[in-house]
Amino acid sequence: MNRPNFYILLLAGVLVNGQALRWQNELDLPLQFNCPSRQSISHIKRWRFFCCRVNSYCNQDCQWTPYVNYFDELISWKVPSLNYLVGAGSYHSNPHEDRRWRYQYCTRTKNC
Repeated sequence: MNRPNFYILLLAGVLVNGQALRWQNELDLPLQFNCPSRQSISHIKRWRFFCCRVNSYCNQDCQWTPYVNYFDELISWKVPSLNYLVGAGSYHSNPHEDRRWRYQYCTRTKNC
């Protein structure tokens, strides 16, 4: 089945007709984007990741997930309880025009 995939996770910007549009959301506000009439989202091409220091915890027992999706399928994955997300990785397939994703997470510990 070759259908478009729409990933909200880590959405940074949208390209329509080959031109980058402005950021589609404001911080802490809901996001809703609609293409103009007779158009559809064709690419979600780039991501931005922002990291911040977690002063009260240290990274421990960090691990990568296996790939959590197959091409042309939806992603459904949650960070395990008492852990936090520290990394993301993917690779792209030209024939599928899609990505497979995996994530790195760590256990929270105060024993630094």
